[in-house]
Amino acid sequence: MSELGRHIAIHLYENQAEIWSHIENFRGIPRPLNYKPAKKLSALANPFARKYRSAALTDEVGRLYNCLAFAMHQYGAVMNGHMTVAWELFGIRDHVKAAAALTEFNARTRKWLEVEGSGRRRKGTKSETWGPAERYYYAYVHEHASTHGFHTHQLFHVSDGKARAFAERAVKCLAQLTGVTNAPAEAVVITPNTVRDGFAPYLPRFKRNEEDRCWVWFRYLAKNLSPHEFKQVGGQCLLQREIFRIRPVFIAPAPVTCTNLFGCSENIAVGAQTKAGFVSKFELGDWKNLYSSSELEDFRQRRRAWEREQELASILGNLTI
Repeated sequence: MSELGRHIAIHLYENQAEIWSHIENFRGIPRPLNYKPAKKLSALANPFARKYRSAALTDEVGRLYNCLAFAMHQYGAVMNGHMTVAWELFGIRDHVKAAAALTEFNARTRKWLEVEGSGRRRKGTKSETWGPAERYYYAYVHEHASTHGFHTHQLFHVSDGKARAFAERAVKCLAQLTGVTNAPAEAVVITPNTVRDGFAPYLPRFKRNEEDRCWVWFRYLAKNLSPHEFKQVGGQCLLQREIFRIRPVFIAPAPVTCTNLFGCSENIAVGAQTKAGFVSKFELGDWKNLYSSSELEDFRQRRRAWEREQELASILGNLTI
């Protein structure tokens, strides 16, 4: 349908009462007995009313970097999983609906991870879950490509004991939210994985490289960064594609109708960063060391200092004078 056709369809739908009034006055034709005036269509209910916007990334890439660095610094959490959801393979071509489905998925997953694993198999999974209740850290970017349609790349952290069950549940949960139970395997792809074990971030060869892999994923999610975005800190000024060392040539992505291209969990969002007094290397202008993962060492040092304090307090508490 052309843009003109969309506007005509919307106008006819929303102005039925006025149209019927004209018909009655000039043609003498009564309106149907079961006629009810149409309400104005909201942006969510009316895809024709939505406007397309560019899917080129601007400040989203810096915000994504800050989130990943803060997760390491504040919680010692490295994004050890990468999930790609191809929404059109679930039958969803409406970008707003796809974004809403992802929001609900993440809300449900947060609650699922907050339950302590006790070596039992939980609903919707074949694998057992182990480990204490945990926070859910994630950040995502929406993309629109001619080959895969509208899709989402999401980085997340999940503990080793819940990893396999997480992947199994993710597929089931997205199927429930979209109403498509027989979607192809390519609809949800979670890495790192193996043929035998599936999603397996806990394997030694994956554990050794998880920080480096996290930053490789970051650069992949940032590939749609506009070539015109720059960053200035003090006397330094550079194009962000050069700052983040994004190698692929920029190819303008297809436009989208969703409001936001980037999102993250609240525990690593800008509010949490500000509250903790965190300033990333990107914001400080320490661009040569963006991917050193020194934030993890900061967290470990604070952790060791806290453990020593706890040990000393325990010793002093047991002293009898």
